[in-house]
Amino acid sequence: MTLFRYLDLLIFGSFIALSDIRSSRIPNRMLASFALITVIGYSLVPKELVIASASALVFALILLPLYLLSVRKKGLGMGGGDVKLIVVLAFVLGRGDRALGALLLASLIGLVQIIALSIKNRHFLTQIPFGPALIVGSLLAL
Repeated sequence: MTLFRYLDLLIFGSFIALSDIRSSRIPNRMLASFALITVIGYSLVPKELVIASASALVFALILLPLYLLSVRKKGLGMGGGDVKLIVVLAFVLGRGDRALGALLLASLIGLVQIIALSIKNRHFLTQIPFGPALIVGSLLAL
């Protein structure tokens, strides 16, 4: 199952990261396809499907209120695509500890990205494509 997760993340993660870098958007169709392929893979191991579903639900319940609060403050917080991607990644990674580890790694990667780009552009950036950091963090957490 771990090989499936790596391939799933590498294939869909590449398209998602490129889309986020190019347009600052993560298309819903791409996320839905990512989730659907993962469900098909998990259907071979029903116990893991239940664990992965619970992990995704917990992350959705935690992140939804945070996202709704950040929507009120334009330019701050994560975008809706990032929140949906985190929920799908929690599902792909399965266990909640992997998903939490991926989120922490992605946050560190994002922080380094903000600092590096701010130094390069000579002003502090408040918005970055966070999808690539989420994908890399997830690959490292596996």
